[in-house]
Amino acid sequence: MGRPATGTIVEPKTAGEVWALRIPAYGTRHYVSLGTSAEGWSWKKADEERQNIMADVRRGTWIPPEANPAPKAPDGLLDPLFHEWAEEWFEMESPNWKPRTIRDNKWVLEKHLLPYFGEMRLSEITVETVDAFKAWKQNRRKEIEARVAKEGRKLKRTDGALSNNSINKNISRLGSTLKKPVKYPRYKITVNPGFDEDCKAKGNKPKRTWLEIEQIVAFVCAAKGYERPLIAVLVGCGLRVGEALALDWIDINLSTATIFVRESKTETGEERQVDIPIGALEELIAWKARSPKTRPNDPVFLSGRLRKTYARQTVRNAEARFAEIVKLANAKLKEQGISAIEHITPHGLRRTYASLRAAAGDDPVYIAEQGGWSDIRFVYSVYQKAAKRRDKLSDRYLVAFDGALDWARLGRKRQGDRKTDSSPLDSLQRVSHEGAA
Repeated sequence: MGRPATGTIVEPKTAGEVWALRIPAYGTRHYVSLGTSAEGWSWKKADEERQNIMADVRRGTWIPPEANPAPKAPDGLLDPLFHEWAEEWFEMESPNWKPRTIRDNKWVLEKHLLPYFGEMRLSEITVETVDAFKAWKQNRRKEIEARVAKEGRKLKRTDGALSNNSINKNISRLGSTLKKPVKYPRYKITVNPGFDEDCKAKGNKPKRTWLEIEQIVAFVCAAKGYERPLIAVLVGCGLRVGEALALDWIDINLSTATIFVRESKTETGEERQVDIPIGALEELIAWKARSPKTRPNDPVFLSGRLRKTYARQTVRNAEARFAEIVKLANAKLKEQGISAIEHITPHGLRRTYASLRAAAGDDPVYIAEQGGWSDIRFVYSVYQKAAKRRDKLSDRYLVAFDGALDWARLGRKRQGDRKTDSSPLDSLQRVSHEGAA
């Protein structure tokens, strides 16, 4: 929301349709029709006109075209243009959204939905027009892929070729935008609630991005340096990457085996206290013994100078960083006769954490509180699968599965927890003794 307004070009979808501009000015958005391709309009010419208008807007000399009020259909119902309704919807709903949701919705509207549906009346948006939007995006992807292949390079995200899954997200966002007028009797609208599910393309099944419980110990042990305790915290405590990298030593109490998460990204933004399992606790104790900076306000994993930039790099380059660890972990898993790790991301480790705690017998409400999930339905879905998995395993898989549960034992007894035979202090004393030896 903070970037300067630049205006957008509405590209015609078919021959004969006009090029247009969407100009943000004087507290609202204005739509300026330019002309057809046959009249000499092109992307370059439209962009030049956009720049000229925006310059006039900045000088305060631009006079917008007369507004075209939403007409009423013969039955007396309102039938505004989609862009008019989208503006009203955005202003009405955005106060209830988090900043990231505001950015995402604004991006999808301006980049994908408004260029196609902006000049349509609500009554003109039908299942047929949504199917046409889907086909348009798919054809654009083929054009981009052909151009990139001709240039002899790999396709990049910035090329703008949307996968079927991304196209489906745009269709879902369109469905969210039209849910209100469907419910409001004063609007004339054709589609029914849930139409977006009928219009979606066949998406690719997403790769599994989490670890099976029997793979956890091998993955943690394959990491080196500060990444090993970092991964142990991500797996064992369910923290997000940003939350883990924001930790200072004052936030970790090794005696009580707890982490105080200050940089919380939950929907409520609430801070939370997370229990540390035995395995992750011992990794933190060992890391503190090796780390050169362990004062209370020192960062646990990264220096303050690198923290912000590396947090972004960790998320962006997670697959590349994890690929090296996965390769080492898979070599160990092969020796054990256990299936290899296919693919893993930092966010997938949160799913792994939920599975691990469910398999350990923890209550779903407790798991949701620890992980910072406001929607407990996700935890219940994971819980049902993880609780039954052990019964399906045997031999080496079962040994590795139980080894992960032992790694995930909670040393500090809590009401309702399974009994454990060790405490964080025991681990602290044992590791300290081994280090001294």
